[in-house]
This record gives sequence, structure tokens and C-alpha cells, in this order.
Amino acid sequence: PVSRFWISPEQAAKIISVYMRDIPDETSRKTRERNALIFSLYKNHKDRYTKSIAELSVEIVEMPAPSFFIGKEKIKQILSKTKSL
Repeated sequence: PVSRFWISPEQAAKIISVYMRDIPDETSRKTRERNALIFSLYKNHKDRYTKSIAELSVEIVEMPAPSFFIGKEKIKQILSKTKSL
């Protein structure tokens, strides 16, 4: 597990908005998994609270995440950028 989702609340709100409109998620497998989990957490919490998507997004990204949701290619990109600094 990871201490939180490593995206901004604004990005989480956009993900939720896209999923609410049934727009296909054409991102990488790991990103789709993360996005689906964020939307699932939103659906579970929206019925219990009268908060906006933005307010719930702040809470959701601060929740523990099961993993970093990052693939090998992204790790390679990050390491490559770090080496070039």
C-alpha cells in the first residue's frame, strides 16, 4: 500500500467527471486501474456525504492507495529524466 494517491485533487475531479459521462478511458492499464478505483471510491462516498466532486476529490486522493499505479515504461521515463539533470 501507498500512503495516498499521487495525483492532485483537480486531476481526480477530472477523472470522476470523465467517468460520470461514460467517456472511454484510453490511458495505460495502470492508469485505468487507478482511475477506476478513484471513481469507485467517489461512488461509495457520494451517497454518504453532501459534498461536491471537488471536495470529495480532496479526501479521495489523501486515502491510502493499494499501489503507485505506475508501469515499467513510466519508471524508465522518470529515471531517464533524472539522469539527464
